Amino acid sequence: MSTIASSQRCNNTDPGSITADCIIPKPVQELRKGDAVLTKKLDGNVGITHVTYNKRHHGETDFVQVIVKTEGHEQEVFVTENHVMLVHDEFQTEPRLVQARDLAVGDLIRVFGSESLGLVHGLIPIVLDHKNELVTGDGTVSANGIQVSTMCGDYVDVGGAAATLALWQTSHSALPNYVV
Repeated sequence: MSTIASSQRCNNTDPGSITADCIIPKPVQELRKGDAVLTKKLDGNVGITHVTYNKRHHGETDFVQVIVKTEGHEQEVFVTENHVMLVHDEFQTEPRLVQARDLAVGDLIRVFGSESLGLVHGLIPIVLDHKNELVTGDGTVSANGIQVSTMCGDYVDVGGAAATLALWQTSHSALPNYVV
């Protein structure tokens, strides 16, 4: 994840103008409630959101390694198979929500550092011995430079990604305020 340095200069910067010295990579399991993290909003604009909940769960969990190709390089993110991804079309309209296990090579996903969309180039199922349950105020976050939601599990589409994310955030706002 990309956290934002807690200096006054970094916190008072327009999110679209954040410089590399304000971005601090941090493993997801080290994020704490209140940490500022980088995200891309549903409209594609860079933003800052805050961690509202983060818990590590131990036990075998099915994941998908999602490999995204952009302008000559590849980025990857590991997400649970039921993690909800934001998939776009070539017109960059509001994304549709797709669980990671239902992604397809050729799907388009927003990435950081590019105005264009990244192309899902590979999908590799794997099993890990843990998972994290991360919730942010916006319901999205930058994970290894790839836009992902902070939704996992079953969800009900209530009329598009924005409405569904808003409902999910409201229903998860009462989660305990701790990190394990």
